[in-house]
Amino acid sequence: MKTLNIALSLALAAPMLSATSAVAQDDIDIDIGDEGKKKKKKARAPTVAADEIVREIERGWYIKAGAGGTSYLLRYGAQPAGGNLINFGSVVSASVGNDFVDEPNRSMAWDVQFYQAIHNGTPYDQQRAQGVAAADHIQGDIRSFALLAAYEFSTYPSRRVGVGFRAGAGIMFLPLLMPKQYFDSTVVGEWGTAPSIHSTPHFPVFAGPTIEYYTKLSHFSVGIDVDAMFVIGMNDLGVTGTGFMKYTF
Repeated sequence: MKTLNIALSLALAAPMLSATSAVAQDDIDIDIGDEGKKKKKKARAPTVAADEIVREIERGWYIKAGAGGTSYLLRYGAQPAGGNLINFGSVVSASVGNDFVDEPNRSMAWDVQFYQAIHNGTPYDQQRAQGVAAADHIQGDIRSFALLAAYEFSTYPSRRVGVGFRAGAGIMFLPLLMPKQYFDSTVVGEWGTAPSIHSTPHFPVFAGPTIEYYTKLSHFSVGIDVDAMFVIGMNDLGVTGTGFMKYTF
């Protein structure tokens, strides 16, 4: 009888011991599993190379659009009778270029620019009365077109601000804004001579400072270019200031 009671007790206790052992085993497995996951996570953490870090400030190939004002100061500036033969005008420009040197504290770039300026001028039939020399006569209002190439060097006193210097040269045309037949018969007849300003190309050379700010919109920057431009052929000095927006690819 005693043997039967012991056997029954063991039979009842066996499932409980198995469950306890299973729970304990599960706990151990879970702990080991979590630790394994942590180790795997640490092992799989990616390492980012320095050249793979995303740059908020971009330099490289870019397109640039500008608008501002321009004025001539010498030959077509102040005339003997006062006032300007060519008045202060507006200018727009579009260019494409490349930052061929890109370092943390400096950069160098080249660009090719299409430039257009519009000026109001003294009417042709009033110029002789103002004492304008025959060779300096113009048709009146003028529009100039130029293709310019520039080199730019910049340094960076702070992360987002660049201060630099640019210089360049190009070719400029001031075409007639009236029919050539009318110009030859009426305007040249009034002056008694045919100035070459509207019939020959001119060659501007320019230099000046530039300031650029890199916005928090990646690829976009804004700035100001100020150029002193001497136009060979017109033999006059002009000053041009333009604000610009640039997108760098």
